Parts: sequence; C-alpha cells; structure tokens
Amino acid sequence: MNFDILEKRAEVLAKVVVCIADLYHDGNLDAGQKGLLETLLGAGIWYLPSGKELFTGKISKAALEKIITDPKIKLVEEHGFPRKVAGKSLFCDHLEDLKLDYTKLQNLYLNKMGRYNLVLKEENNKLKKFQKTNTFISEEEAYKSAGIELVSIDESHYNLPQLKKFNPNPPAKSTKVKKEKKGVTTKTISKSIPKQKKTIVDEVNNMTFGQTVQLKKGKNVSQTYVIFMKYIIDNFSNKRYHVDILSKFIKDNPIDESFGKAVFYKRIVGHNDWYFSTYFGTAAKYSNMKKISDELKFNLELVD
Repeated sequence: MNFDILEKRAEVLAKVVVCIADLYHDGNLDAGQKGLLETLLGAGIWYLPSGKELFTGKISKAALEKIITDPKIKLVEEHGFPRKVAGKSLFCDHLEDLKLDYTKLQNLYLNKMGRYNLVLKEENNKLKKFQKTNTFISEEEAYKSAGIELVSIDESHYNLPQLKKFNPNPPAKSTKVKKEKKGVTTKTISKSIPKQKKTIVDEVNNMTFGQTVQLKKGKNVSQTYVIFMKYIIDNFSNKRYHVDILSKFIKDNPIDESFGKAVFYKRIVGHNDWYFSTYFGTAAKYSNMKKISDELKFNLELVD
C-alpha cells in the first residue's frame, strides 16, 4: 500500500467532510439528500489506497473450509464497516476530531474503515441487507445476523493459493536463513552502523550512546516498524524493566491488556519471547521509533 498517496488523499477527504458538514446538517435536507452525501464520502473512502496491511487476518469459516479443498474458489475482500455507514459516521461521530486534525481520517481508515475480512461471494451478498445505514449496528452484529462465523487464519493457511498474497510476513526469497542471536554484542550492533564509526557500548547498561544506528527500511512503514522493534528487542530487551519507554511498548504477554484492540485485530508481533503491537497509524509508528531511539540515546537512520 502506498502510504504517501494515502496520506494526501485522506487529508483532502477530511477537508471535504469539514467543508460540507454544514450542508449535511442543514435541517432542510431530506433523508435521500443526506444519503447522497454519505454515498459520496463512502466513494471517496473506496478510492483510498488498499493493501494487505488492511486485512484483519480473519476469514469466514465456510470460506476457509472450501479453499482448503478447492484452489479455484474465489474470495471477496469484505469491509466490515460499510462505506456509506463510514460516510455517515464521519459527519456524525468524527466531525469535531477532523476539524482539529485532518490526519484523524487516515487513522480511522487504517484502524477501522478500511479493514476487511475474507468471505465467499454468496456470504458477501447475505451481508448487504445488514449493512445499510438504517440497520447497521456493528460488524459483529451484521455477521451474526447473516449467519457468518469468522475465524483467524493460522500461519500455515497462508500457503493456500488464495491466501498467499495476504501473508503479513512472507518467507524471504533467499534460501539461506541466518539464525538470530539474542542479547547485545558488539558484533550484532556493528552490523547496523557504518563501519567507519566506532561503537561505544556501556558495559553496565549495554546501550550504545550517541551513535547512529542504520536500519534498512522494509517494503512499507509497517515492515520498517517491525524491523526496528525486533532490533530493539535483540539489543535492549534486557533493560525492559529499567527503561520506561521499553516497558510501554514491549510486553512478555501477547494478550497484555495494554495492547487493547491490537489483540482482536491480530496486530501483535512476537520475537524472542517478547511481544509488541503494530496497531498504529503511519505517523504514530514514526513517532514511536523516534521516542524509543531518543530514550535509548542513539540516532536512528533508516536507509533504502
């Protein structure tokens, strides 16, 4: 997913919401006219960039059972939060937030309005009557009313032809896999910083001070964030209980209460028996990386 395009389009759409909000809330408009404005915004949301980053990791039980035995079965990317309902919600539930910060729409899209599950075509048709603005209550209620049960995809399921493109952690192209080492060593740190720079490692705290740590960017912001957090775990997890910023973002329990909705949306990543959430918008991910590197007193440099 192209996050740069998403940021620009989401900002424009947020400005549109704010600009025509007075018209929407004009007492002279009838239900049909309001519905038209909701549809226009819903169409705008539909044109925002999409990608596997928005996949919830959930599939209908019936769909999973069918694709296991039939590689030709087609799946539908079904948005649990209907587009027209999203348009109405922007006018009625999020207007004040958008007036203060246009980036709120991007966060809403990444965490709610753009998210999708995988279902069969016939199941998608069943859902439609429960996703109208006058009947929709919640994603859970709509699926329940349509008789559709969602299940989480296991890692092994991503080997199925229909699910390969949705794999959040596709296997590396190289056949050589280097085993990761736990703990902090001068050797592991030196691989991430320029060779001409000398790394100063505090023998007591096992932290690098004032040095530039270079990390290679992933294909997108989410992958870059995962690379960064794994680096932090590999090199600083032994200080988790002594550094507040680490205790905030890194947990020893994959369903820690502080993860909130990240657990439900399967946005928890495990690494070396530690866990962290990726349930953040683009801006928040960059902000988190900056906060953590500043607290640990090293300069982070992301390279292509």
